[in-house]
Amino acid sequence: MKTSTCPSNSKLLKLLPLAAVLFVAKIVVAQDLNPITWQVDCTKKEGVQQLEFTASIKEGWYLYSQEIDEGGPIPTSFKLSYDGENFEFINPIENSKYKIISTDEMFLMELIKYKNEVRYTYPLDKVINNGTIQASVEFMCCDDTQCLAPKTVELTLNLK
Repeated sequence: MKTSTCPSNSKLLKLLPLAAVLFVAKIVVAQDLNPITWQVDCTKKEGVQQLEFTASIKEGWYLYSQEIDEGGPIPTSFKLSYDGENFEFINPIENSKYKIISTDEMFLMELIKYKNEVRYTYPLDKVINNGTIQASVEFMCCDDTQCLAPKTVELTLNLK
């Protein structure tokens, strides 16, 4: 009569390569998480030149708004400069048909967040024809089970 419930060492050794592959795959997937991509463009609407920042958001992820109360996620924010000179700070206008206003399960507070895509429009108070616009965008994103650390991306737009 056998009473041992421990698997034999040979069975454990057969599972070891599988466990190693799964562990490495988990690390690779975790390092590849980049659910938000950004683009910037300069457009003109009704005679006013404006910068348009577009965030493309991967399925299942959310980008948080600029308007966040204390205790919540890091709000999306922009810092802009033109040929090294800082722009006067004005919050860009958020525009998306994918806007969600709800109690967020991660932060247990009512928040504005976006899925799929959101566009931020920044009207310029002077015409810019030539030069380089540099933007620094800080943001935070979550899915239904995890939040990524706040991230800052640097964007450059060369005008000619």
